[in-house]
Amino acid sequence: MDKNERIQRIQEMTKGYTVFSLYTRLPFVECEKKELYDQAYLFESAEDAEAMGKEYFEEKIRLTLQELTTKDMPVCGTDGSVKTVKVNQIRQYLYLIRQLGVNAVCYKPLNEEATTIPLMEILPKELAKPLDPEVDKMTQIQLSGIYLAQELRRDPKEPNIDKLIELTNDYYETLVNSNILLPVMVPEGKEKEEYLNLGECQLPYVKSGEHTFLAVFTDPREVESYVQGQNPRVVPIPFSDIEKICPAACAGCMVNPMGFSLPLNKEDFRKIIEKHKK
Repeated sequence: MDKNERIQRIQEMTKGYTVFSLYTRLPFVECEKKELYDQAYLFESAEDAEAMGKEYFEEKIRLTLQELTTKDMPVCGTDGSVKTVKVNQIRQYLYLIRQLGVNAVCYKPLNEEATTIPLMEILPKELAKPLDPEVDKMTQIQLSGIYLAQELRRDPKEPNIDKLIELTNDYYETLVNSNILLPVMVPEGKEKEEYLNLGECQLPYVKSGEHTFLAVFTDPREVESYVQGQNPRVVPIPFSDIEKICPAACAGCMVNPMGFSLPLNKEDFRKIIEKHKK
């Protein structure tokens, strides 16, 4: 099967499998060694995905199998009627990994060798358009955070210090020089005001052990998971300004608490800004 046949097969798939990292609760991402693609995985058979999980477990990388199918979903029309539409989870997965900064898929057909295919060659044209620069920067934060979290939680007793230092520096340099998302509840009567006084707004918090952290996000999907049906105003803020609004009662901030959950206490926060701010 040549490359074009594989692409067509992926585009027509209605059922497949992938692997998620137990450390991030997101698709497992790995740097492909030949072309240095940031790749996620797609399998035609559950057995191949499970075999990868067992192989990587020996390297202290914990993965979990995820089935991707096509499901019937009820949708309410504008006239009040309910219709059923088919939702292809493989297409949703391909769109998700693009939003995470992934640029290739390692695809393993049944009874054939796996090959790496650039993601932009697989996506339909309407999804393969260039991302807005600010959105693209957030995908890079997501990707560097995924790599860091996967390695950080891989083997706490025998960490690869050199690799952790490299990944940490990459992540912080991207994060510190970017905007993050802050979902806030606006005081009643001020929902439509263009400029907000964040001191008057209800800020997002998460608990971790005995400590409270300000919750900040680089992923709009995580914001949706956090707010759980509420309707906050999502404010983009330079990461380096977070300390100015972080309440004294907070130990620091938690980046993406619904995903890879990286906590930063206030002392670390100041240090990384001094080191990485451009």
